[in-house]
Amino acid sequence: MFSRKKELVVAGCSMTANYVKLRNKDPHKIYFLRNPENWEYSEHVWNNIEEFPTMIDVLAEKYDMKPVNLSVSGSSNEFIFYKAIDYVAEHYKKIDFFSMHWSNMNRFNTITTQNNIHRYTSVFAHQNFPAGQRGSHNELMNAMREIGAFDVKTKVKEDMRYMFLFQEFMEYYDIPYVQSSNLISTFDGMNGLEVAKIMLETSYMDNINASKFWGWPIHYDLGGDHLCNMVDPINQYDKHPNEEGHRQMADRLIKFIEKNNLMRK
Repeated sequence: MFSRKKELVVAGCSMTANYVKLRNKDPHKIYFLRNPENWEYSEHVWNNIEEFPTMIDVLAEKYDMKPVNLSVSGSSNEFIFYKAIDYVAEHYKKIDFFSMHWSNMNRFNTITTQNNIHRYTSVFAHQNFPAGQRGSHNELMNAMREIGAFDVKTKVKEDMRYMFLFQEFMEYYDIPYVQSSNLISTFDGMNGLEVAKIMLETSYMDNINASKFWGWPIHYDLGGDHLCNMVDPINQYDKHPNEEGHRQMADRLIKFIEKNNLMRK
């Protein structure tokens, strides 16, 4: 009889997805990137590059496992959570390790229906997207702010709730796992320290198992870190990790997994 190869599942945003494959397939080749210095978006042309192994491929090779990547570019933490939980609910008996990677808390979801299928669409809580790219997005955010439908404190608490619930879900099904945040969370007009202070006010701060969460509690101001911090980027404009950047992320996780004996023998 043939033995089943162990399954490694990863969920996250574009930082853990096959971002290069996605961009190479984009027929428009035009995309917008945000300058971290002035928070303004500018237009860039994507020049196809050869695909390379992503973080999950490096992890799968290290532990001789079958990789399953649920990561989707632009995902909010709500979307990442739903994607992960839906998969676990259906396949929990065959999952041998789950690597969970949260995104920026400034993203949230709307639900659309196409051909009677409900789809979650992530929306970014920024107001200054170029009108030609996401004009309707700007209108939605402005309308939500006007009626008080978007509150930063509530959003931060909500995303921390997902982190805690994922942890409890994994413990309930006895699935070995690790968590991290791909990005540090900021909001327009609010820096990382202010977001960190909101995190401290929640009841979830002391309920997260730091031995299974790389970089907890995420923010520098709390002594934490995010997984993509200072990894090698694709280029000076696009800060998504290049091949070496993905290896750097994988190396950080492997050291953490080994230190805390998270991978079941």
